[in-house]
Amino acid sequence: MMKFFLALFGVATLLSCGQGSESDNQKIQGILDKLKTNQAIINLSIDNKQFYADTTIFVGNGVVDEKGIKVSLMDKDFGNVIVSIEGDTWYKAKPYMVEFKNGYPTGSNMGSFLVGKITSLKENKGEGYLLSDGFFEIKYLSKEVMVVNVRGSLKQPFGNSTLSPIEGYIIWKVPGYSFESINEIAIPFNDEK
Repeated sequence: MMKFFLALFGVATLLSCGQGSESDNQKIQGILDKLKTNQAIINLSIDNKQFYADTTIFVGNGVVDEKGIKVSLMDKDFGNVIVSIEGDTWYKAKPYMVEFKNGYPTGSNMGSFLVGKITSLKENKGEGYLLSDGFFEIKYLSKEVMVVNVRGSLKQPFGNSTLSPIEGYIIWKVPGYSFESINEIAIPFNDEK
């Protein structure tokens, strides 16, 4: 239990050093306090509109290992966010991010950030995007908490859609991912020693 509170304190400290205002950081800490095990809030503004409702709760799963991170979060209405980083040295240098230009990662790490939701179950229609320009950054990762920030432009995966600005974050409490080979690698930002 003590490690959990230390992890929450660490998240609050990291967030307070970020670009957000103090009230933004207090809001994020408030979200963490209200979530249960394997619950997440995904706060994304796309085209200056909230993509998911503030009250939408996501649950997820995934894997963290020396080759990368692959996580998927879904809400009860089939809203879905997928985040991945892949690279042999992804965990060896900060910041833990993937930058994109024209739909392709620009650094040594590969990865993806996909977001979508069902807009009409009856008509089987949805709205989905992938990060085309900008970045996502994993600000904190442990067995207790995952925090991801994203900023840039999205595009729809098919056709020549116009770019849609995105900004937001994911806060995931006691994430449902597994740490594979955790005894064989040292992830520098993991509080579990």
